[in-house]
Formats: sequence, C-alpha cells, structure tokens
Amino acid sequence: MTNFLPENFLLHTQTARNLYKSYAKDLPIINYASIHNAKDIYENAHFENATDLWLRTDRNKWRLMRSNGISEYYITGKASDKEKFLAFAETIENAVGNVEYYWLHMELRKFFGIHETLTKENALVLYEKINAQLGPNGLRVRDIVKKLNVKLVGTQCVANEDLHYHRLLKEEELDFSVVPIFHVNKLLELDMNDLGQDLFFFTGKNIQDLYQYTTWIKRKMNYFHERSCRSLSLSLPYIYYQEATTDVEQTFAKIVAFESITAKEIRDLKNHILFEILDEACKLDWVLQLYFGINQNGNSLMTKQLGKNMGFDTISLYVQGVYYLFDTLRMRDCLPKTIVYNGDGTKNTFTNVTAAAFNEEHDGIRGKIQQGPAWWFQNNLLGTQNQLKEYASQGILMNFVGMTSGARNFISLIQHDYFRMVLCQLIADWLDNGLIIDDAAYLKQLFEKVCYKNAVEFFGFEL
Repeated sequence: MTNFLPENFLLHTQTARNLYKSYAKDLPIINYASIHNAKDIYENAHFENATDLWLRTDRNKWRLMRSNGISEYYITGKASDKEKFLAFAETIENAVGNVEYYWLHMELRKFFGIHETLTKENALVLYEKINAQLGPNGLRVRDIVKKLNVKLVGTQCVANEDLHYHRLLKEEELDFSVVPIFHVNKLLELDMNDLGQDLFFFTGKNIQDLYQYTTWIKRKMNYFHERSCRSLSLSLPYIYYQEATTDVEQTFAKIVAFESITAKEIRDLKNHILFEILDEACKLDWVLQLYFGINQNGNSLMTKQLGKNMGFDTISLYVQGVYYLFDTLRMRDCLPKTIVYNGDGTKNTFTNVTAAAFNEEHDGIRGKIQQGPAWWFQNNLLGTQNQLKEYASQGILMNFVGMTSGARNFISLIQHDYFRMVLCQLIADWLDNGLIIDDAAYLKQLFEKVCYKNAVEFFGFEL
C-alpha cells in the first residue's frame, strides 16, 4: 500500500518524477496576478497565528467549512482564533479529494516541516506547533516569497492608489519585483446613487462630463505604467454587449445630475468607458486580464447579512458576449493582448476557440488572445488537467503564459508547485505514449516557457 500523500504525490510515474526533478521543480515563479497587498510585502508582515495565516481572508476555506455544517460563528463570527482553527481542522479532515486538502498539507510540509495529517484529534497540538513558528519572530511574507523562489508578484490596485509601497519596494532593489495591476471594475460602477459625490472622492477632482472622466482615467493609467504596471484586470459575472444606441455623454451628465437612466443607457456608457480604457491599454502595450463567469454574491440573504464577497460565489451564465466584445474591439483596433479566465470549465472549448479566432498576425505576438490557467472553481486537479489538455488541443501549449495564484493569502503561492506537478504528469503521459519528442533540449524549453519565461515576455516585465 502506498504511503499517505508521499512527496511528489501527483507524479504517478517515474517519467513524471524525472521531468519534475530535472526541469520544473526549481524554476522561478512569476505570479503575475494576485490580490496581495504591496504594503504587507514592504512591511514584511508577520502572522499572529495559524488562523491569521490560513483563514483570515480565504473565503474558499470558509465555503468548505460551511459545506461541513460549521456554524458561521466559527467561520466569520466572533469565535476565538483557536476555535476557528479547530473547526477548520474538523472540516479539512473530511475534505479528501478537495484541492484545499492537498494545498494545506503541502504548505504544512514546505513551511513548517510538519508531515502529519491535520485532524480534529491533533488540531490543538499542531495549532501550537505552527504558532511557535509564527508571530513577529517567525515566518513572514518575504520568507514565503524567498522559499518558493518567487521573482515577481502582481498586486491588484484601484485607479486612485498612489502606489506608495510599490515605489518603496522598488527603491530597496530586492531580488524579486512587485508590480501593480490596474483594476478596472471600480471605474465602471456608474449606476450608484451618489455618482457626483463618489467621483469627487475617488478622483479628487470635480468631474462634470464624460471627457474629463476618461481623461483622468488615462492619466492614471500612464501614472501606473511609469511605475511598472503592465496589465489591467476586469472581472465580470457575464459579458453583455450590444451596439450603443444612446448618447453616452448625455447619460453621464444625467447621472451626475441625479437624473434617472435606463438599463440600456448605463450599459452603453460602461461599454464606451471600457473601450476608451482598452484603447489606452493598447497604446501602452498592456495585457487585459479578463475574468468572467463568476457571480460573487449568489446567496442574496447571506450577502445581506455578512456583506459582499464572503464566499457565496457561483457560476454565471454567459457565452456569446465574449465573441461580440472581442469582435468590436478588433474592428475598432483596440483589442489588447488578453488572458481570458473562464469561470466555467465546461466552456473551455468555447474560450479557446474564440481566442484563436482573434489570433491573426500581431507583430509576432504568440498567443495574443489566450485562455488563462484554471481559475476559481476550476483551480484543482481535474480543472487544471482539463485546461491544459484543452489548451493544447485547440492552441499551442508552448505559448501558454502558465500559472498564477489569485488567492488572498501569501502561502497560497504553493499552488505553483501543484500546477507544475500536474503539468509534469501530463507531459510524462504523452512521453510514455510516444506523443511528444523525448528530447532534453525541447522538454527544458517547454517547461521553462510555460512555467515562467512566457509570462515575462508576454507582459514585458523587467525583473
């Protein structure tokens, strides 16, 4: 019988283990998209205890605990940190087969030297053992970055941020880079009740018309660009696009003046602003990171009780809008390099085929429009296998920009190692079945490109 969770547990053949050891294991990590905080990196933040490290902000773990019948009191409620960790341990013990189960045990081994399985029975002992390695004198953010050989971290930032901590980090001349990602969503929230007042607080200017607003946005984009930003992110539950039939300047004036508007007017206005942003992104040679297909607040009652983005996410319906969006942007010559993150794994074929339809010659850019790594509910063993196979089936795997971890806690960067093991097993299966050339130089190039070089080249990062 095989020992529980052996080292390289996702590598089932000797060929896969050889590939991992020879080509993938020690490659640097480019985490080009995350929700990490530059301030935490600059201050080299520490973690008070195991709950602070794993559970403070990780809503996917909250979802898992709810599925195990855990009371909200022990999830986002007022229970002590120790009580919350014990409740989490009770959950994780039952979660075999779930990717959170495997990530956690990889993290326990990598960062704490703990090879035991977390259970309800040993939870208190392990909690104290982990805590002894945390706190002000224990594991810190930069220790995680260094231990995993991370060379770049992209951090999502809203337009009105001054990027103070990014500047301070750059002045330190570290052996890794921290770059901002220009987050678009806030700029499109135009159907709020007090738009005029909100615009003033957000932009710091007395915005009166649409031209002033889009001009301010473009200036901020250039400000970000000067501070090493090379991408923008946009997250939509679905993509709805139709040709504009309303006067967008008039619509903007109406909502600044607190006048009522129709749903069609606000859609046309948002699309107009988005096209202006993407036109500027093309001029700056930025990458659009487009996330779609996830409704982050699917449970209305719990969202009302706990607030937004608390782990009640679900998959939205979408499809055709993606094609219309890309086609319109291409006709207007403002379709930037794009990574599409697909929330529904059943739409992988659609995503890859649609991307390929817009990959005509673009100054030699390989895979200008491409599907990103398995994301959100797809970021697990089955989802990653399917994404890689579908990408290779419909496109060119050698051009794939590879893995990024969008999780909120820093220790989740271990997901790169999980991804690399899945990739190695896939390539090993092809090798053992004669479906790929058994050439060391070719294999070395494949793993280097997919694991980090493609991302550096695609985004234009300066490490």
